[in-house]
Amino acid sequence: MKSAKPTTLMVTHDPNEAIEMADRVAVLDGGTIAQEGTPKELYESPRGATVAALFGDAQRLPVRVTEDGFETDFGLIQV
Repeated sequence: MKSAKPTTLMVTHDPNEAIEMADRVAVLDGGTIAQEGTPKELYESPRGATVAALFGDAQRLPVRVTEDGFETDFGLIQV
């Protein structure tokens, strides 16, 4: 059916369904688009914690921003 190139808009709250069904995905967060792209782009290069949590096994690391970089429980990450 893709050979006919139909335009379809699908709305779902299931990230797995979005990845399996869509050629392109737009993730909404608070009524604005957090990121838009192919499922591969969203999975491999999330632009924020919301997208990372939806499409991968995201692990958040609390940090404190300093002049030298990011202070973590594991030490300083210099930037």
